[in-house]
Amino acid sequence: MLKLLNVLWSSFKMALQELRVNKLRTFLSLFGITIGIFCIIGILSTINSLKFNIQSTVSSLGANTIYIQKEPWSGANASESWRYASRPNPRIEDLQMIKDRAPGAEYVAFLTFGGSEMEYLNARLDQVTWYAITEDYHEIQPIDVAYGRYFSPSDFQSGSNKIVMGYANAEKLFGLPELAVGKSVTIKGRKATVAGVMKKYGQSNLGGWDFDNICLLPYHFAKNITNNRLAAGMIMVKGREGLSVGALKEELTGAMRSIRKLSPLEEDNFSLNEISAANELLDTIFDSINAGGWAI
Repeated sequence: MLKLLNVLWSSFKMALQELRVNKLRTFLSLFGITIGIFCIIGILSTINSLKFNIQSTVSSLGANTIYIQKEPWSGANASESWRYASRPNPRIEDLQMIKDRAPGAEYVAFLTFGGSEMEYLNARLDQVTWYAITEDYHEIQPIDVAYGRYFSPSDFQSGSNKIVMGYANAEKLFGLPELAVGKSVTIKGRKATVAGVMKKYGQSNLGGWDFDNICLLPYHFAKNITNNRLAAGMIMVKGREGLSVGALKEELTGAMRSIRKLSPLEEDNFSLNEISAANELLDTIFDSINAGGWAI
């Protein structure tokens, strides 16, 4: 044992001597190790920060909100794609029936989208994305208006030609967003009045609504300007306070099967997507990225 300690002590002294003699090589070695350690810390910190930001944005879509769509968010392989494509689209007519048959659904909204040019005097925006929404949308995905107002119940019911603009779009078209309120713009050849301008939300990550660069339209107004040629939409359902997502999904499954008149042996021809499923998918993706970061 004493001999082993002597060998270790002699080796330690020789190492110290080498470090003193070869100061430049010692410095470069330590410097390289330091850079390597900080690179690893930087990579993993960036990955964790990105994951947190994305999941925070996705969670802002509603922790207890279910999205009724044709396809599941988890995606499908080539053999399943045709089956999802042949499913019927969610319809706005389903909203009231869902409310009647799913007591756990506190708010139910329909959303579809489109894109068109928008003009004001000599200024023009090409391919502005707009969302056509129904009355409960604001209760599921709150909208903060910086200037003017949000839609009134009568705007939704009558399909009035009011719009709520995103901050960036209002800035591009009018210079100052506050100047947009009350102005008349042309969208798809129809006149519309700017009721309000949303607050500046900033750049959104994956999964969020890019509110700065969109416009909101009452569903029936959007239906008029497109001559009833709207893209397939989705139904958003927010559960009552205290109701679990699992219980809400069970109610919605029963309601949708009843609405679609499916027999007990027929499989569902709709998908109920939830935020937790998206977060699970993100966890899987970032686990792989983390593994790559450790390997680097």
